[in-house]
Amino acid sequence: MGRDEQGRQVLEYVPGEMGAESGTYSAAELRSIGQLLAHLHEALASFVPRADANWNQVIPPDRKEMICHNDVAPWNLVRSDRGFVLIDWDGAAPGSRLWDLAYAAQSMAGLRADRPVPQSAARLRAFVDGYGLDDASRPALAAMLGRRARAMYDLLREGARQQRQPWARIWTEDGPYWLATADYLDAHRDAWRAGLE
Repeated sequence: MGRDEQGRQVLEYVPGEMGAESGTYSAAELRSIGQLLAHLHEALASFVPRADANWNQVIPPDRKEMICHNDVAPWNLVRSDRGFVLIDWDGAAPGSRLWDLAYAAQSMAGLRADRPVPQSAARLRAFVDGYGLDDASRPALAAMLGRRARAMYDLLREGARQQRQPWARIWTEDGPYWLATADYLDAHRDAWRAGLE
């Protein structure tokens, strides 16, 4: 919410429940969260940061077309009286809509190796329909899902190699998950494309 007269960040506490476990949102909730991300991207599209802005960009994006949240996931979503609220903005930085959308769709819809492909495809479709992604961009999103998950895997692997926290800790907990997820998303790219048509 800006800074006070002493230069300190002013934050808002949002009462409510933290997001559901990844992949447990209903189709209606996925559409609603997809729409939330679309509204966020619409608002951020016209935002021009200061030229000397310093970003905490831990994963290089595919392109830098606008400022993105870069961690739209259940662990950063609060269900409040006023609806879903996105928190944890420390990773906001330049990126692209599709890069941000690919990560959000994978995490919110719970696209993972232990879920049947048809079920994942339907959940992906609900999220992307809520977002309102145009037909021409849908094949590119299907192709980007695996790349974006692999970028997370690479971040954790490199963080573990360099013993940088919290990445080294997360690597031990979730490294295999991200590799399996990236492989699953790449292996079924045609199913995601068909599901989004």
